[in-house]
Amino acid sequence: LESLKELLNQTLFTVSVDESRPEISGVLFNFSASKLIVGATDSYRLAEKRVQLKCGAEKKVIIPLKTLQELNRILGSVTEKEVNINLNENQILFNCDGIKLISRLIEGNYPDYEQIIPTEHKTITTVESNNLIKAIKSAALFCKPGINDIKMTFLPDKNEIVIMSTNSGLGENVTTLAGEVEGEEVEIVFNYRYLLDGLNSLQSEKVVIKLNNQGAPGIFIPENEEDYLYVVMPIRQ
Repeated sequence: LESLKELLNQTLFTVSVDESRPEISGVLFNFSASKLIVGATDSYRLAEKRVQLKCGAEKKVIIPLKTLQELNRILGSVTEKEVNINLNENQILFNCDGIKLISRLIEGNYPDYEQIIPTEHKTITTVESNNLIKAIKSAALFCKPGINDIKMTFLPDKNEIVIMSTNSGLGENVTTLAGEVEGEEVEIVFNYRYLLDGLNSLQSEKVVIKLNNQGAPGIFIPENEEDYLYVVMPIRQ
């Protein structure tokens, strides 16, 4: 039960609300013999969570966002520790503590998001999550409206991360954070809202940030934990 609540809280916020692409307006549940992999994306960022699960079959299904939001609400009010999940061709049933939630599945194929997740990284940084969140919130006050852009520079020779935003009317905001920065120096621009969404979902004292260059996605994972990752596309300059 707790692992299901956690995976919902760590993925639902990335689901697309674009009804012209129904396949990403839901969440991918990829069932295998021993684990469940859950993926969600709006094409600007994605979240993936892996949990150990006893499953009778291997199957990929796309579950509507509203169904999972309702499931999350139900899970917050029950005392039973287990949730039973039953699937057929076009429906899914969640059964917990005598409450049954039935939903149709979304037709179509979920995008192969694995191909955009970099497997090699030129810069790896570990930093205190709360310090990073505070710095991003400060920078957010000075970023350009509608673009939400903040620039992050990772300096391995100084073990520092410099977070900066500029607004022609307000001036600029610069924060320098101490961290463990390994590899190459890199400068990259992100949407601060996407960063805050992901960092708030990590539930970890420290975050590990894996980067390649200013045009490649950034990966954010909790320190010492490999079962959750959050990927953000940069803003190209």
